[in-house]
Amino acid sequence: MGSPRAMVILASEQLWPNIQGLVHWYHHEGGIRDLFIYYTDDPKKSAEPAKRFAAFARKLYANLNVHLPEQPGGRLPSDVYQQIAAWQRQVPDRYWIINATGGLKLMFAGALRALDLPQTEIVYRELSGEWYRWRKIG
Repeated sequence: MGSPRAMVILASEQLWPNIQGLVHWYHHEGGIRDLFIYYTDDPKKSAEPAKRFAAFARKLYANLNVHLPEQPGGRLPSDVYQQIAAWQRQVPDRYWIINATGGLKLMFAGALRALDLPQTEIVYRELSGEWYRWRKIG
């Protein structure tokens, strides 16, 4: 895993798993060069938290490339998967960490489908505080 790393988060009101994930992976396991924030058109539960998280990340890590799309994404698994795949085409040669903790359950399904993409790992923080990681082997 020598490639620079990128992280995708699913913006939601639940900010702690995204904060903890960013801080952990930024300081450990090779760091994070790019942060991509996926959000929906729900202002209170997704769009506003996405904007706040982008501002927080930019302030915390000035050298982090924060990508916040101008337009919101959809809530369906295919919407999330297609956006992650598009980001991977736009910024190639990265090892991708998808923090699938935020968002809706349908969005989680789309993030999990990203395991089919190259150099991609899915992480999820359970309410108990445990992190789970999925990677394709081989």
